[in-house]
Amino acid sequence: IISGIISMAFNDWLKYLACRPRYRYLITLEDPLSEYKNWWEMSPYLVDESNFRSWPSGHMIRSVLMLTLPMLVDGLKCRKKSVKIVLFSIAVIFIVLLGYNRIHTNAHFLSDVCFGVLLSLSIFGITYKCVFSFIKE
Repeated sequence: IISGIISMAFNDWLKYLACRPRYRYLITLEDPLSEYKNWWEMSPYLVDESNFRSWPSGHMIRSVLMLTLPMLVDGLKCRKKSVKIVLFSIAVIFIVLLGYNRIHTNAHFLSDVCFGVLLSLSIFGITYKCVFSFIKE
């Protein structure tokens, strides 16, 4: 939960900072190249509505939290490794399908989806390390 809150805060901040327009917005313009920019180009564009901001993908940031499903097995006092593997596989399949869906529906570019996953995994790993190092002390 902590990493999810931190990830979404980073997502909102990066979307505000980068202001990269969504693909589905760009294809409605007469000259899409006039407003297209790469994800590393941090400059605002004319459309100020947050639903037109593409980078990074908030759906992907939230979907990575599905990787915490195997932790439910420990909470249920079921220590079977096969159950953890099945839950992890379900989470990975869900993340891949959602990423494909976001690209296929013209909501995001591939870099939006990949960076959303990378950002969320990084924050999850750092949060996990910090929380468990604090608990062990």
